[in-house]
Amino acid sequence: MLSSQHRINRGEDFRRILRVGQKSRTTLGTIAVADGLSDSFRCGVITSKAVGGAVIRNRVRRRVRAACATLAPSLVGKDVVVRCGEQAANLSYYEILSLIESAIEKSARP
Repeated sequence: MLSSQHRINRGEDFRRILRVGQKSRTTLGTIAVADGLSDSFRCGVITSKAVGGAVIRNRVRRRVRAACATLAPSLVGKDVVVRCGEQAANLSYYEILSLIESAIEKSARP
């Protein structure tokens, strides 16, 4: 589970990360990774109604947050925003985990 100190919940933080972060387009959606403002990591999830009903959107959010919590050691000093697309509802936890991991690796490359 991802604690509240590791969650992004301010709109200006979402906008900053989406504007300046390294973006990767995947079947999950758009994943933006930016340098964080602190030494810890933060993760934020955006899900629209295109993903599905409330139950499905919340399931996708929980899976993305759990994946970020699992990847915490590789996210130190980073902020990650995941804007979920329509296909996000069809992905398993392990698929989400690998997509976020590959986006983080891509952002680390020069």
